[in-house]
Amino acid sequence: MDSKELTIVGYDHTWQVVVHTITLRMSLKATRMSEEATEHPVGSEDEQTMRVTFYPVLACCTTCQAGPIPTVDEFFDLPPKAANAWYDAVLAVNPEALPSALGGVSVVPPEEKKESSPTGSTAG
Repeated sequence: MDSKELTIVGYDHTWQVVVHTITLRMSLKATRMSEEATEHPVGSEDEQTMRVTFYPVLACCTTCQAGPIPTVDEFFDLPPKAANAWYDAVLAVNPEALPSALGGVSVVPPEEKKESSPTGSTAG
């Protein structure tokens, strides 16, 4: 099984974690977490999407060397670079684990870019 060590650096906490290849047991845990998040919605629509779709996958295949992994609330409070690094590590070890519609893009959307015209030039 593949794994990847990662340091997740938050604003007020740092976690030394290992992302593992997802097993059936881990997949079942992610399913339970997603179902629980669906049954007990919390926060905005975007937060709920993260609670149901992404965080369960990140959490189910990650272990922390000293203490628990970041909670879902701690995940929301991570700097974008740290959230993306965790997502990218899970994707690297488990390329088919996260929703295929993302195509490997970052969890946190990039800065909004200027709209392009049909010819490809930027408006502005």
